[in-house]
Amino acid sequence: MPPKRSISIEQRRALRNWAHRQTPKPSHKQCIEWFLEQYSYRLSQSTVSESLSDTFSNLDDPTSTILTIVRVRGSQWPELEAILWEWQLRIERQGGFTTGDILREKARQIWS
Repeated sequence: MPPKRSISIEQRRALRNWAHRQTPKPSHKQCIEWFLEQYSYRLSQSTVSESLSDTFSNLDDPTSTILTIVRVRGSQWPELEAILWEWQLRIERQGGFTTGDILREKARQIWS
């Protein structure tokens, strides 16, 4: 499994600014495509969702100096997560997308 890569506060701010300027509101897939074009990095749907949530609303104020701190935890089940990661990448390469619910269901299937 490739190492997890986090996006910078400035990249998150740029994503929020772009998404908020779009009419109608862009889908998560469109946000992922935009980010890939801008930064040559494919975000997960969950990262887009989190980035656009109220958790990061402080980034909308250009004068804000408050940084948002996100805690990253180690994996409890690295083998399961590696399998899920590969499965998710395969789905996304085929033009699909995944959600937390879909990933949990797939994890249950794999675990059994």
